[in-house]
Amino acid sequence: MTRAELSEAVAAWEAIVAAVAEASFDRSSTAAPELRRACAAALAGGRAAIAAGGAGAVLVACFEAARMAGAPATFFSRIRAVAEGQAQAHAATQVIVSLAVRLALAAEAQALAETTFASRDDVDAALSRLRPAFESVIDATMAARESEAHKAFGQLYAAVVSDLTARARRMPRVVVYRMGLSLPALALANRLYGDAGRSGELAAENKVVHPLFMPVQGRALAI
Repeated sequence: MTRAELSEAVAAWEAIVAAVAEASFDRSSTAAPELRRACAAALAGGRAAIAAGGAGAVLVACFEAARMAGAPATFFSRIRAVAEGQAQAHAATQVIVSLAVRLALAAEAQALAETTFASRDDVDAALSRLRPAFESVIDATMAARESEAHKAFGQLYAAVVSDLTARARRMPRVVVYRMGLSLPALALANRLYGDAGRSGELAAENKVVHPLFMPVQGRALAI
């Protein structure tokens, strides 16, 4: 590996690992220190690991630590974007980026299995985010004749779609409400549902600055 090839690979590596290190987690959990240790070790030893061809195991440890630390599915989607945004002029970098994308996609799928969705719209958004990512990886594994990886990602994609579709059927859809004037969340919840206790749900769905000032037109669950 030339110096230029190694430098590009290390730059991509450091960007990806630094992004993983930013995972959200409960700092009081036992997983938090492990995430910090895994990412610190990956950053410190990345150049040597890449040069020796042993980067895979190190990156796997980082992603697993982030998953165990409770990083949400959307976090792993962002990691995919970070990886795909790296310069990939050389084969070594392409290998690292491909591995990071696959690990992030697998971790995202697992996180989605543990996610509680509020509505079908949230499930649809997750599926829309995953579909092109899975199709890209499945196509790439086919082109590279990686039969085991192709089979594994095909099966994972099918399982994710089946799980999310089944859960979506049991969930309400989001609808648009329109009022003549702005109402407090308590009053709006009572007007829409006959249940002021659902005011927090409305405030969260509409991402309001203060629950006393709900938008005249906004989003609400159908039931």
